[in-house]
Amino acid sequence: MSSTPDHTPNTDPALQQARSCLYQFFALALSDPLSERADRLRQSEFVEMAAAAADFMSRAQADDAAVLAPGEMPASEMSLQPVLKLFERSAEHFEADYQNTFGLLMSKECPPYETEYCPQTFSVFRSNELADIAGYYHAFGVEPSRDRPERQDHIALELEFMAWLIGKALHADRSDSANAAEGAALCRDAQRDFFEKHLVWWIPAFCAALELKVKRASGEAADGSPAGTFYGCVARALSAFVGWERNSMKIEPPTALVEPNPDTDDAEMECAACSGAPA
Repeated sequence: MSSTPDHTPNTDPALQQARSCLYQFFALALSDPLSERADRLRQSEFVEMAAAAADFMSRAQADDAAVLAPGEMPASEMSLQPVLKLFERSAEHFEADYQNTFGLLMSKECPPYETEYCPQTFSVFRSNELADIAGYYHAFGVEPSRDRPERQDHIALELEFMAWLIGKALHADRSDSANAAEGAALCRDAQRDFFEKHLVWWIPAFCAALELKVKRASGEAADGSPAGTFYGCVARALSAFVGWERNSMKIEPPTALVEPNPDTDDAEMECAACSGAPA
């Protein structure tokens, strides 16, 4: 008789708060630094809380117990301590770094959009993927943002949505309403479904491409350390976080690392970047 994998989530409130904090941190770290929501990233209390959450989560999973997919880092690389000293820089410095890394339209080397990693280049397929993401947002009451809007598949929006789902589950857990347990279970199921469909398969590839780009830009060798660069530190920690999450959710590891496959039509890139999306 074959056994069914146990997908029962860990509902420990401290762990869920740590997960939510890290999803928020990575979402903000990969947002346009001039957006209103990015202001929180310059609050030392929030950044220190995110660093503590990363340390807490890395201790909660032994590296030797995790199976890593291509591009994923071990939990020990989740530390945010290397980025703490980088937050003394001005907002203008962060904006210049952001534009140098991701470009005014879209970086072809490390695009921060899920559908730019799809092997299928058909516009209908990619439009369907965007519609599926937007459907998740709509189903859980996430509204479009008017503050520097982005496409639905921007990495910051997808990460922020995961934080939103965790927050809704925690709120339901604290509620005494008749439907609270059902609501919490729905949010946890959505976390796993959305993560498996829209995060796990491409974010390690994005992190690897981002780390490689910042190394080249800083004149480091391809196997050098990204310790002195903000986006290099974020890329490494995020790839470890994704590996932690996938192992925690008991999702099978992808067998290959996808590659960026962006649309090369700059006009279409510019048009897409102007479309609104939930935040």
